[in-house]
Amino acid sequence: MTLPENLPVDFTAYSHLTFLPLGRKNKSIRSVGSKHTKGLLGRLNDYFERAMNELSQEDIVLFQTFLYGSHRGGFPVAIDKNEDVYPHFWKPTSFLWKEYNKNLGIPIHHDEFYSQDFTVLTKNELENYLGSIMKDYIFCARIHDSSKEEWIQHINKCFFKHPLISLYHRNADVIEAIEQSKKSPLLFIMKNPEQIAFWRNRIEIIMRPFRSLSYAAFERGFSDTEDTVLTVHGENEIIRLTSENRGLAVTYDVTNDAISLDDEYNVVLAAKRLATTQRQFEEIIDENEEVIQKLLVFFKWKSLLKHHEVHIKEIQDKLCSLTTYQLNQRQVLQENDHFLSFIQKVLQVKTPNANLEVGSIQWFSQWDFPDVTLL
Repeated sequence: MTLPENLPVDFTAYSHLTFLPLGRKNKSIRSVGSKHTKGLLGRLNDYFERAMNELSQEDIVLFQTFLYGSHRGGFPVAIDKNEDVYPHFWKPTSFLWKEYNKNLGIPIHHDEFYSQDFTVLTKNELENYLGSIMKDYIFCARIHDSSKEEWIQHINKCFFKHPLISLYHRNADVIEAIEQSKKSPLLFIMKNPEQIAFWRNRIEIIMRPFRSLSYAAFERGFSDTEDTVLTVHGENEIIRLTSENRGLAVTYDVTNDAISLDDEYNVVLAAKRLATTQRQFEEIIDENEEVIQKLLVFFKWKSLLKHHEVHIKEIQDKLCSLTTYQLNQRQVLQENDHFLSFIQKVLQVKTPNANLEVGSIQWFSQWDFPDVTLL
């Protein structure tokens, strides 16, 4: 963005400063105030002259283009309606990806200014303070050519390249299977309960990296969320991206083109633990051949019954119509035909995808029994 041409005012005495009228109805500046004010502005002008001399020509062009477009300009200083210097500097984000209406002026929004009153600083304090501010401005000047939306999209792409997020997507089916298997009622009819209990306890440690973010965050990152907030930190050359709805916050390092999460984990160790957890559970499954065989028989029953659901429904309806004095259908089935009741419960069981390898953790995790005594 560039400031409207009619607002910036330059004075020959302060060639490295540009004055902006502050306030919606304040659109012109005739002078820059008292003797004290002129002394302060002289110190500011001297500092920014030195600061500009230390910048590369490329950064100078970026800085001026960021604020003023094709016109030359210096560091922006706010002048209030009384033509006094406003004692706070604008944050560069006040000009980043924003448009000001030349007919309305620049409104006063306190959150768009640094909190430090620079008029009370000593010479050394002021120089240190201005040094950090210049870093913010140059950083914003370097990133302003791409829009806010483009930066969010780019950072989101980097998010999916993060080692932990990549590990999650490579093993999403295993991670989901571990979480489902941990609470499966089938565990209570299997051998070696001590080994199973140990395996379940270890999951709390092993799954910690994959529980550090929500499912939506792992799956979609910052895509299709309207509450994404982008915050610029120029001194460290980073951009923070947050989404409260997703519970997601990342720090993007512009120099290295990489993101970091608030909670970082040893991804190599996490990958090894995940593989070990899968292997250990599949060993438990192998040791429970009797349960596996019952599940395979049950799978055949379910497949067979699925082919005859229409006929089973007809029989159930006929039975209900014959017992007109009993109003509850479930009670009818239980009291009048235990076999039909059993069939109905079988049809309620969720079975795995037929393409999954029998005995794998993915296969085991997809079994869902309302009542394991059916086995």
